[in-house]
Amino acid sequence: MEFLILPYFRHVFDAEDYAAAEARVDSKPLNKHSYLGPEGQKKGALGEIAFERLLGRLGIEFKYVNTTVFDYEIYFGDRTITADVKTKARNYLLNPTFEGSIPDYVAAHQQYDYAIFTSLLNNNDPNAEFDHVLVQIGGMADQTLMLNKGYPQVAGLDGFGADGNKCKFDCHNIYFGDMVDPVDWFKHFGVRCPPTLLAP
Repeated sequence: MEFLILPYFRHVFDAEDYAAAEARVDSKPLNKHSYLGPEGQKKGALGEIAFERLLGRLGIEFKYVNTTVFDYEIYFGDRTITADVKTKARNYLLNPTFEGSIPDYVAAHQQYDYAIFTSLLNNNDPNAEFDHVLVQIGGMADQTLMLNKGYPQVAGLDGFGADGNKCKFDCHNIYFGDMVDPVDWFKHFGVRCPPTLLAP
């Protein structure tokens, strides 16, 4: 199977997803470090919900823990891993030169096995029902991969990626092309991903 950009998973949002995201944001306090405010937390919630939809379609059990340390416990047979979903909104589909970012203040207190990087595709139609068309689940990285393949970025300066990334806070970036792609990640845990779940 040939992939136009990356072997990512795609989830198209509907009204139920948006309602679930708003309910999730309303149920927890605003992160004091979130410079995007409630709208930023809604973007994060949409990324989480899309990831949950994918896990459900693959028949994978999980628990949404929602601590400041990590988001999920995911159960692969007798093995449990922890994961945290990182979401960024973009105007373009992912390509390998785009970056996933983790602010240093977040990395300082979080502890998880894998970061799950998702990308919201903005809907630039002012008359559209939803602000975002879909989410791409584009790559996974553990702490070792972030350390070996990632690079630091100073707040306010442009990153090196093709998406013109600029961070509000000091952060650590990694190219999507250096992450473990979702197909191989699930395969590592013994889960086969049907081609119908992949973007064309």
